[in-house]
Amino acid sequence: MTLIISLLPLLGVSILGFNLSGILWNLVGALFVGALAFGISKKSRVCAVVLFGYFLFWKVVLFLQYGLLQSGVLTGLIFLYCYVQGIIGTFDWHNLPKDEPNS
Repeated sequence: MTLIISLLPLLGVSILGFNLSGILWNLVGALFVGALAFGISKKSRVCAVVLFGYFLFWKVVLFLQYGLLQSGVLTGLIFLYCYVQGIIGTFDWHNLPKDEPNS
């Protein structure tokens, strides 16, 4: 979603205050999240924890900058719950017994 909203100013459309001056940072952030999502799809525990921390950091920044209503606290809590479940899932997957090849 960030990637799409970040590219809209190139078409002359500005949503949520995104404009051409911040497009580079928005694209870097979207690529970072995409790379972490790819790592999670490969069952990386580190990527799951880093994505949780990254999202939590930016939710706190938005809360401090815009206040309770405009920072999306409710949806943020839903996403944080999903990220925690992703962390639990990656750790559980790594703790599953591995099948040993027959000798």
